[in-house]
Amino acid sequence: MNKNRTYLIIIILVFLIPFLAAYFILQSGVNKTMDTSNYGELIEPPINTNNYQITGSSNSLNINKLDKKWTILYFNNNESCDDICKNDIYLLKQIHIALNKDINRVQRAYLTGNNKGSRKSFQTMHFLLENYPNLIRLEIINQNKNIITVLNKFTNTKKIFLVDPLGNIVLMWPSQFNGKQLLKDLKKLLKHSRVG
Repeated sequence: MNKNRTYLIIIILVFLIPFLAAYFILQSGVNKTMDTSNYGELIEPPINTNNYQITGSSNSLNINKLDKKWTILYFNNNESCDDICKNDIYLLKQIHIALNKDINRVQRAYLTGNNKGSRKSFQTMHFLLENYPNLIRLEIINQNKNIITVLNKFTNTKKIFLVDPLGNIVLMWPSQFNGKQLLKDLKKLLKHSRVG
């Protein structure tokens, strides 16, 4: 009888110990200090873009209706697109092409936080339209609920953000990013994603 009880306790512990270890790791926050396999920085908690009013430069596109695709959002808080910005936009186009079969699941967008009526801003939007016609150009339409203020918490100049098909900003990379690393992150995410 004692031998049977010992076996029963061992069997229960074999199943119980992993659950207790997982619970401890989650509650203690140890998992937040563990390394991840992605190169981009995870945004926790994600920023829900559906809470902000942003429109496309043609006024026909709302950020809430970005075709329910993954969106690589290039955020530039300057009026003009300098050489770094132009290089980043070009690299994003190349990364988009390199997605091969997943190219239709991802789109690119450009968001600026400065006055759209200025001459530099107009020149930037014209440059983007002329050189990157498939790049979605987004502008702020309601200064009261300004996503620029939220994004400025992460950067005050340029940064690349990844928006999931549900409208959540989930990852970010710095300007002058490593294109191969960003591509690896995107491919891994698209491989495991069940949305978009």
